[in-house]
Amino acid sequence: MDTAFGFLRVPTRSGKPRKTGITIVTDRGLSLRQTEDLFESFGPVLDYIKLTDFTGLVTRYSADWMRRKTAICRQHDVGVLPGGIAFQLAALQSQAERFFDRCRELGFTALEISEDSIPSAPDAQRAAWIRRALETGLEVFTEIGKKVPDAPLTVGESVASIRADLDRGAKKVVIEKADSRAARRPSPSCRSGSSRPSARRSTSRTLRSTRSCASRACAPAWTAWSTTTSCGLRVARSRAADLAPGAASDAESRRRGRREDHAWRWRSRGPGSW
Repeated sequence: MDTAFGFLRVPTRSGKPRKTGITIVTDRGLSLRQTEDLFESFGPVLDYIKLTDFTGLVTRYSADWMRRKTAICRQHDVGVLPGGIAFQLAALQSQAERFFDRCRELGFTALEISEDSIPSAPDAQRAAWIRRALETGLEVFTEIGKKVPDAPLTVGESVASIRADLDRGAKKVVIEKADSRAARRPSPSCRSGSSRPSARRSTSRTLRSTRSCASRACAPAWTAWSTTTSCGLRVARSRAADLAPGAASDAESRRRGRREDHAWRWRSRGPGSW
């Protein structure tokens, strides 16, 4: 391809279907025309579109509109999946198998199986969901963790859950960002009698130790982070890391943590401290 500045040397990127550098865009309600515009500019670097306008998915978008939307994605060699809340609603209503069939009929190429907002199902039920979705011809992404966790996942729990889902056929496994955030939150002992910077350093050491343990237990692996583009899309990019094979960790929490740190400095020291 003759790019505008093709004489400049830059690292090459693997072509589709990619195994590394996978980029997933969260679509919170783009119109069909906006979707075409998105692919005109970024189609070659996008791998999946995840539709997270759950109200629209369930109550507003017609079946014909959804088929046109998914067709646009497939025309640009981009996978498309509904967000996990739609599946969770189906699971609560004992309609999971019908949901899988409908996703395939509407042109989705993948789906997410998660339980971050509903009670966790027995392992046998989760395995049956993954197996049934794969039989339908869909790729399966799964997620572990809860949006409001009682306690952060341990390394052992995370690795065991990730391995189980991958063995069942999941393509990638995501760690719910609330659990990622809980894992990096300083303990009360870090905060008591310590300044904020030292607490951050303590947390950083804990995370490094946790990652090292996970790396020894199960590597290489995947992690994911998010960036927000000028058009308001959230892009989750994956890279090789040291959690567990196929795992992905949405690091929006890292950005939120930095914002919280900045806000804390402003409140405690005043604008002059910047």
